[in-house]
Amino acid sequence: MQPYPIRVGDAPPFQLYTQQREDAYISRELETLGVWEPFESGLVLERLRPGAVFLDLGANIGYYTVLASRACGPAGSVIAFEPEPGNYELLERNIALNGLSNVTAVQAAASDRSGTTQLFLSDDNQGDHRLYRNDGRERSVDVPMVALDEWFANRSPRLDVVKMDTQGFEAQIVRGMRGLIEANRAHLHVIVEFWPFGLQGAGSDAESLIALLERWPFTVRKIDEFGRKLEATTWEQLRREAAGQYHPSTGFFTNLLLSPAP
Repeated sequence: MQPYPIRVGDAPPFQLYTQQREDAYISRELETLGVWEPFESGLVLERLRPGAVFLDLGANIGYYTVLASRACGPAGSVIAFEPEPGNYELLERNIALNGLSNVTAVQAAASDRSGTTQLFLSDDNQGDHRLYRNDGRERSVDVPMVALDEWFANRSPRLDVVKMDTQGFEAQIVRGMRGLIEANRAHLHVIVEFWPFGLQGAGSDAESLIALLERWPFTVRKIDEFGRKLEATTWEQLRREAAGQYHPSTGFFTNLLLSPAP
């Protein structure tokens, strides 16, 4: 297996091992284009400085982990959570490939409690494993899960940027990291997927996620990856859109950027 060259804007290039034929989405795009989500990648880089701490939830094979590690530098750190064994193996290989010493990789799913759960596997999209059974997913593997407030209890609680792409499990994760968000609210940036179909599959809904997040005075914007722009929005507007264009029946989603209030 040979690694593929990755180049993100003006950032120094790096290399990644990919899932190759086993993944028709993230790995395929990295192999053919050498980048994944270039606009969102730029948003992450803009918010990281040497010494920053990046939390990667749903790290997959480590694209954002490696990107952020280099931006944070030796004085900073990255904590990467990835529950699926094959993805986690590649995550560790990519950390070693790029000689990263400021990354802590954790083979677990973030949640609102600690224990063990089932991860239901996609056959062709290694970024779309889910902690619930739907869309014909029958194969599963048992994985550890952790509440982040518990995991960080004896560690530094400093966070600067969080990327949360967990296929609908975002409400449970936020419930399990309320202390972390509160401790870092003055400077914290959060990129979080807003996918009512996935939230419903995970036993939650859009209202639950919004109610959890709106308690903090974040500025909220939608990330338009295709238009390469940020679109101002509000929690009330997202409530309306969850009943319309993002209704679970549509399967549509958007990613949100939450930033400290000015």
